[in-house]
Amino acid sequence: MRVHVVGDSHAAKFLWWYYEHPEGNEYVLHGLGGISAYSFASNDTVIARDAREVFSQIHTTDKELILMVLGDGDCRVHLYEHHRRDNVSLESLINDTIRRYGAFISTVDKPIAILDVPPAQRIEEQYDFEYYGSRDERAQIAVMFNSALKKWCNEHGILFIELHPHISDSRGWLKDEYAHPDGAHILHSAVQFVDEVISDYALRIGGNDE
Repeated sequence: MRVHVVGDSHAAKFLWWYYEHPEGNEYVLHGLGGISAYSFASNDTVIARDAREVFSQIHTTDKELILMVLGDGDCRVHLYEHHRRDNVSLESLINDTIRRYGAFISTVDKPIAILDVPPAQRIEEQYDFEYYGSRDERAQIAVMFNSALKKWCNEHGILFIELHPHISDSRGWLKDEYAHPDGAHILHSAVQFVDEVISDYALRIGGNDE
């Protein structure tokens, strides 16, 4: 099956996986730069307009799939920052972010799946934010975010692919064996778990037919 991977730098691991496994599902990368679900707070943002342009240039058949991949920018930075600075509950912030992100995803009139956000990683605060959660706090936010995102996807009939449970430890941290040396990304070996889900999906819709 051909999968069009759309997202931030975390999407690149799918291309590296495909280089090593060209006999399987084909992954085509469409990068959007440093984005997050929070970036889609309005359909009129530059990010949203650029993303719509990318989606418009992806021509899929009914046996292809778009996979939306975002990193942990929301969970690592935006949600905790607004939670502490504005005294707003994490649950409210998460639900509002997903509602707005979902409003954008709903405009994509093509087969689409959403990958969950990754576990908390080693990277620490680099941009002089006033508030930045501990790794345990960031891990908790990622679990809450994925739970809410999964609920939204299920309610809207969108395939939600869970990678987090396969590559996180009991604390919700990224397991060392899947951690990129840069402390911010995931090694492409983790794609195996996603690839298996996509292969099952392809079989269900006949996407692996010759």
